[in-house]
Amino acid sequence: MNEAAARLLEMGHTPLIGVNAALPVVERASIGDRYEAIMLISLALVKNCDAILVISSSPGADRERDLFISRGRPVYYSINEVPI
Repeated sequence: MNEAAARLLEMGHTPLIGVNAALPVVERASIGDRYEAIMLISLALVKNCDAILVISSSPGADRERDLFISRGRPVYYSINEVPI
């Protein structure tokens, strides 16, 4: 994810990775369901993004992708699809 984000930055985009924002917070929190807390933060972050680059499938990535699809926002599956 970080490698793809670095490439996007080089292309002139501002990449955000939800799990990177969430993990430092969740690791310090005394909560029961860490996965849902990570998803809560990740989804809040990506709601402010214009598009998403999906580089692999996982339950979390699929939820983020589905959010973009439901909002009619672009979903890219290859960095080569992302406009400069």
